[in-house]
Order: sequence, then C-alpha cells, then structure tokens
Amino acid sequence: MFGAGPRASFDERVLETLVERILRAADDLGARAVVLELPGRHDGLISAERAADILLATVGREREYDVWTLVETAEGRQRVMELTIEERKRMRRPM
Repeated sequence: MFGAGPRASFDERVLETLVERILRAADDLGARAVVLELPGRHDGLISAERAADILLATVGREREYDVWTLVETAEGRQRVMELTIEERKRMRRPM
C-alpha cells in the first residue's frame, strides 16, 4: 500500500512518483508478476488511458515482468485495450 496524499493535491506528477515507488518495490522483491490498481483510478481522479500511459512510460524498457494485471473497471479496461491496439498499430506503421 502506498499513500497518495490528499485528494485535492493528486495529479499526474503524484501518480508518476507513486508508480515509480511501486515498481521499485516490485523490483526489490524480485517480482515477475504485478497486480496493480493504479493510484487515482478508484476515485476517478485520472482517466484509465492517461494512467496506463504513465505506467508504460515509467516501466520503460529496462524492467521486465512476466505478467501484468491491472485492476480496472470494465469501461476503463475497454478504453485501455483500445489505446493499446492503437499504440500497436502506430508502432507498426513505417516511419
């Protein structure tokens, strides 16, 4: 459990910091699987798509996990899946 601080001060920067702390803890534990409800999602303080963007940017290429499970609403899951599909299409397009 990681505290996000007061709701009124929650923003993308807070989320980035929390995600980094969570991933560092997973790395320190030698975790190969991660189950995560992204901070701010339960209360709707950040969109599912933006939270997923921040997670992926923070994970970067230097971390490797075998399994990711995001705890998300059905609607949020659908939006993240659409974002993922679009990102894959974008990456496949010739430059």
